[in-house]
Amino acid sequence: MSRQLVYFQGRRNTKFVETMSWLLDHRPSLLVVFFALLCLSGTANQAHALCTLPNILEGTWHRVDTSTSVTITSSDTTGIPFPDSIPLSEEGYDCIQSSDTRYMFGTKGTFSNYLGGTSKAYFCWELTEESEATVLLRTLTETATAGTLPGQTMYEGFTSSSVPLLDVVCKLSSESVLPTLLYKTDGGILKSFTQSEQQCSPDLFATYNYVKDGNDCQGRDSSLDFCMDRSTARVDYTACDTKILFSEGGKLSCLLFFTKDSSTYQFLFNQDASPDGTTYQQFVCTQLTKSGDSEKLKVLDKTCTNPEHTLDLTITAVKHDRRFAVIFNNLSSFTRDPYEGFRF
Repeated sequence: MSRQLVYFQGRRNTKFVETMSWLLDHRPSLLVVFFALLCLSGTANQAHALCTLPNILEGTWHRVDTSTSVTITSSDTTGIPFPDSIPLSEEGYDCIQSSDTRYMFGTKGTFSNYLGGTSKAYFCWELTEESEATVLLRTLTETATAGTLPGQTMYEGFTSSSVPLLDVVCKLSSESVLPTLLYKTDGGILKSFTQSEQQCSPDLFATYNYVKDGNDCQGRDSSLDFCMDRSTARVDYTACDTKILFSEGGKLSCLLFFTKDSSTYQFLFNQDASPDGTTYQQFVCTQLTKSGDSEKLKVLDKTCTNPEHTLDLTITAVKHDRRFAVIFNNLSSFTRDPYEGFRF
């Protein structure tokens, strides 16, 4: 071995020994720096850039299903109910990630989890603007079955872990979730009623005779009319005085509609008193189902889940829009060769 190679190896070994000696002498300081970096790393995992909500969503909204108020800014929201045992509702939720109309929110504060550490709660909303004063809201987060708060519609993320991805929190599909309605008010009345009023579902464009709960109005004339215009439902109580749709006067406005599981859901707004005279300007959710020539309109509560009464419908007049929709649907489902039996 050459002298030059021995010299370099000896020098390299000496440098290694000096480095190890320095590390051993500075062990306490190095440990402090190491753990500080570890803590900063954990904090960085939970740090995030806020997403920006559209201007049209900003303001104070009222939820039809829970009768609570929700305030939305460009970057966060407040007013979301949270368990009393963990008082985080007033702190609000930051908007963390978004994709199209899906928005993932996380609590500003943390809470003690079942492992002795701390957690944040996350949830996902799909927000679809229907008019200046109405927004359709779907919650796309699954209900927790384990963790610190089982039974709550939330995703629990440990603060020592990375912020969860949007698709992990927004796990449910839009089609599987019943939405609710957010609306703005002006002096206690649905804001700018002409702005909120929308076209009813074309599936309802008809005039009907109805029988309530299989008995009321049976064998008598009755009239539920979606044909007067495209945006209201009118009930003629001079034909049958049995009250329906939570409406004493029989005039309701269409707000928005959606489809789920082959049913058409229509939100209506009662412009007068309810039959008991205690509730004014009430929201009504209806579910239209069809089976052959039979049509039923379930009148549900404002959560669109609990039925109040059912109307068996018989069409007496059809609006042109509905005829065209029926013809188009029939043509779309026509699979037999139209020239079969006429070929030469």
